[in-house]
Amino acid sequence: MANEYLSFKNNAAGLEDAMRQGRTVRFMYRKANGSTRYAYGRIPRRLAEDMGQEGAIFRYWDVQRSDWRSFLVRNLL
Repeated sequence: MANEYLSFKNNAAGLEDAMRQGRTVRFMYRKANGSTRYAYGRIPRRLAEDMGQEGAIFRYWDVQRSDWRSFLVRNLL
């Protein structure tokens, strides 16, 4: 699992690129309830064409929770 925190504020495309390269990335976003969450995420290579940023929504595989998650791109910190 990645130990480095990469800042992707206002750079969802950079986050998506890192994940599409098969990297597990630690990043932070504001949840719908207003709290802040650090997450470890990736986009599995076999699904890379179908997942990731779609307009205002970013979808990723949450490594810690073993489930798909999403957040509004504007909430990326």
